[in-house]
Amino acid sequence: MASKAATCSTRMSGICRNPDVIRRAKGFTLLELIVVLVILGLGASIASPALVRLVDSLDRKDQEVIVMTYLRGIPVRVMERGESFRLNGTVGFEPATSVLRQAPGQLPPSFNNVSVWVQEPVAWQVNGACSGGAIRWQIGTNPAFTTRLEAPRCIPGQES
Repeated sequence: MASKAATCSTRMSGICRNPDVIRRAKGFTLLELIVVLVILGLGASIASPALVRLVDSLDRKDQEVIVMTYLRGIPVRVMERGESFRLNGTVGFEPATSVLRQAPGQLPPSFNNVSVWVQEPVAWQVNGACSGGAIRWQIGTNPAFTTRLEAPRCIPGQES
């Protein structure tokens, strides 16, 4: 009967014909799996806060684009409706759905979590021209931003 050393071509080569050695070589040890899981957990804990901030930032930018698009469309909707529109000043932040309820056209559904502070009243004439003013927007719990409307075209410009 041959010894274990005789069934292996070289002792350090790892090529053995011994069935016991072959059975033990399959799979990973528990320690190796735990080390891999710890490394993956550390990587996830480092990357996930940055990913959450990125998603929040993109959501805020999306909401800001919706606000700006809505403001750019008011002159056209005023001309289509054939009557002027006045956005009166508010004391502080109020829900956009109540401040803009008389606005021409339909409000975007995402305005349900938007608050508006009209710092200076803004009036749009039937020809689409406006008086200019400033509107402060609060989207959810994000920091507020101000849009300035310069007369007569009132193309919204964003301030911080």
